Amino acid sequence: KTYEMEQVIPGEDWNDPDSDPIIESVDLLHAGAVDDARRVLQQCLTQDTRCIDAYVHLGNIRFRHYHSEIAVEQALKSYRAGVAVGEQALPEGFNGLLLWGYIDNRPFLRALHGLALCEWRLGRTSCARSVFMRLLMLDPDDALRVRFSMHALDCGLSYVDYADEEVC
Repeated sequence: KTYEMEQVIPGEDWNDPDSDPIIESVDLLHAGAVDDARRVLQQCLTQDTRCIDAYVHLGNIRFRHYHSEIAVEQALKSYRAGVAVGEQALPEGFNGLLLWGYIDNRPFLRALHGLALCEWRLGRTSCARSVFMRLLMLDPDDALRVRFSMHALDCGLSYVDYADEEVC
């Protein structure tokens, strides 16, 4: 049984493609305006705390642009918040598939992926493996390449060693 979540993006106007605050924040980030990107995402959450993508992108900023353990812990909190929102949105007793091909499932799947990477980066490998397994159960087509991460984790590679070998 497959399911497609409803994506909440406050301020988005379906008739105006330039009104998407998530895309705006990504554009700002690519332009080097990290603080402005973070501000846009925080504004999304001020308008509606159900915006999973805002939590994910805040987590991504903390995880990828700051390299301290404190930043990873803050990223972990963002991803956990996004996962919690997504779990509340799922039907009670849900045990089906959340396929990547359904675009509105992607923020929740990315939140889980970020959560797993943070756990791995912090050395909590059993937690990371558990989240990776959940991702594979939800999206067996493995759009996020979780199988590769799990293999590296199972071989004893640290996240840092694995990430150094990744081609981004």
